[in-house]
Amino acid sequence: YVVFDVIDLVADTKILRATFENYFYPQFSINKDGSKWALALGNPGNEQGKPNSAKIVLANYPEVEQKVVEEGSWARIQKPVISPQGDRLLYQKYDVVNGPIYVQFWDGEKSSRLTEGVPTIWVDNDRFIYKSGKDSKLNEIYLYDLKSNSSKKLN
Repeated sequence: YVVFDVIDLVADTKILRATFENYFYPQFSINKDGSKWALALGNPGNEQGKPNSAKIVLANYPEVEQKVVEEGSWARIQKPVISPQGDRLLYQKYDVVNGPIYVQFWDGEKSSRLTEGVPTIWVDNDRFIYKSGKDSKLNEIYLYDLKSNSSKKLN
């Protein structure tokens, strides 16, 4: 699916792109051992007569349908980031288009809003890095700790 050259540190994704046409980074992420993935499926509303819709899905790789985490409009839910163990998700969510962006956390059962920002990567199964969602602070990076429910600015 993805061939990674550990000598030159480059990835060849031709097979993945051919298999899953129209899936593009950052609309999917794969967990540490490659057994599960999270993806945003839907129609961004580019085709006339089709509604703007999306769903965040957690599935065994390479299936595309399994557990629907959230459904909404394409512009309002996007960019899922799966945890290393594959049992938790982060994704970005807007309440209104062009409004504040929030980090949503799905714990395996329910989803909750954590903070304003855009999730980027998990550090381990309890901590992740996110960028500020505020236009004036787009370059600010934070570490979020789920155990303490707190953030620490990194830059």
